[in-house]
Amino acid sequence: MSEKTVDFCDGTWKIGDSVFHSEYGWTEIQNIELIPNRICVKSQWFRADGRSGRMSALPTIFPNKFTVPDEAYERPVERPDLAMDTPIWVKKGHYWIPKHFAGWAEDGWVKYWLDGCSSHTGSVAVTTDEWRLDDPEKEQNDEQN
Repeated sequence: MSEKTVDFCDGTWKIGDSVFHSEYGWTEIQNIELIPNRICVKSQWFRADGRSGRMSALPTIFPNKFTVPDEAYERPVERPDLAMDTPIWVKKGHYWIPKHFAGWAEDGWVKYWLDGCSSHTGSVAVTTDEWRLDDPEKEQNDEQN
């Protein structure tokens, strides 16, 4: 009787072979199903492309140790040094609404005061990633002239 093997991640694999699992680190293949080509690691089944189940968008097991390349990480965005209550424009749906700057959130988004308030009159600030310093309507008028 021949040993069960499966084509997996551009290689041929058998029970006991090592694979790198993104959550558990190095582990061994515990079982193989030939139809469809699947392997079992840590009591979880994986397809031949390294993804688990139909809903998994990305592979979670790899034939080699998986490392994220440096270029995949977001670089910190240079944030302008804005004074409290600096006038800014915030996008709401299709419109740009004038607001007052309230600070920077931990995720890098801008905070602004609600309901036309400023730091002197408001107590609630919310965040957005769609904002600008210049008046978008003025920019459109400049482009038309």
